[in-house]
Amino acid sequence: MKEEKIQDKLRRKWRERNAFFNQPNQKVYRLQAVHYLLIHQFEQWLIHHHSFTAMSKIICVGCHHGRLLSEIDQNMVIKGYYVDQSPALMQTAIHLYPHFSYKFLQPQVIPYKNKKFHYAIVAVPFHTLFHQSEIVAELKRVLKKNGMIYLYDRNRLSPAEVIESNGLYIAGRHHLKFITIYELKALEDKKFV
Repeated sequence: MKEEKIQDKLRRKWRERNAFFNQPNQKVYRLQAVHYLLIHQFEQWLIHHHSFTAMSKIICVGCHHGRLLSEIDQNMVIKGYYVDQSPALMQTAIHLYPHFSYKFLQPQVIPYKNKKFHYAIVAVPFHTLFHQSEIVAELKRVLKKNGMIYLYDRNRLSPAEVIESNGLYIAGRHHLKFITIYELKALEDKKFV
């Protein structure tokens, strides 16, 4: 009897997992060949030039096989959450880093409750997002008070208009060889001197 329950539970989990991985891809961002070159600079900057607080909740848009949050987690224990447009892209990450949470990213909705995260990372170039304004608004919605959003884009492109129209401001800007990294905060968190 107990063995049957265990087998039924395993079968149910297998069906749920199989259904998750077989969902069709959503159109949240365009994958480009240059994308993999740019993400490396962004990852290196985040890992070497920023320290996250222990046990902070970090959401990452764009999975990259789980490598980014795993690198951060090796330096400082965090609670990692990934959202991506393709369950197939998350499959390797789920296998390698099962302690992170993974959810399917809809085109204009981040599937988490309000004010849940200390940090948000957009691990795809900003110009490749199809619904830039909606994604930025969603990131602001899920960010806790005094939270920070990190995103990047090619040097010649600027997301300033989209950022400001969603009640955020650029708290920091870092120019690297091919990309510019933006640190964003909510206007209501800004301290006017």
